[in-house]
Amino acid sequence: MNPQPLDIFNVRIQLGKCSDLRPCIVIYLERNSASYFVIETDHHDFPATGLDRRSFIIGIQLDEIEVSRLKKRLGRLEGDLAREFKEWYGL
Repeated sequence: MNPQPLDIFNVRIQLGKCSDLRPCIVIYLERNSASYFVIETDHHDFPATGLDRRSFIIGIQLDEIEVSRLKKRLGRLEGDLAREFKEWYGL
């Protein structure tokens, strides 16, 4: 597996007391933010994400995730949606 920046994978992540399988965007950077980024289903670049519903990217610093923990690749951020995410995240 060779994940690339902006790929979206399912990863089991501990968030509070819950350790659900969640979509995770590969970014390769550390940053801490208290806000969130919304991925709306009606965005024209939404189909490339592989997500099936409105999703939120929580701007919190998580531990590094080993590539072996990445499960199924869902899709990736592309086009205007990728540009909007990069602006929000400061990439």
